[in-house]
Amino acid sequence: MKTKITAIFMAMMIFVSSSTTAFAGLDSDLEGFLDDIGVMSNISAPGSFQAGGRSVLSGGSISMRMKNNIPPLL
Repeated sequence: MKTKITAIFMAMMIFVSSSTTAFAGLDSDLEGFLDDIGVMSNISAPGSFQAGGRSVLSGGSISMRMKNNIPPLL
């Protein structure tokens, strides 16, 4: 009986681990796009955290820096 339960558990674990797919979030897609057009960026995903005994909800953030191609006027 114990070996049958172990075999079923192992089969379920193999099925679950093989059925998961790689998932890239919107933040990695956006960061890849911005890198392609030459923009330096830092993107963090939203999430919820426990910090200092309090619950914190974060909406994520994005910061970008673009190269300035405007020649000086003088």
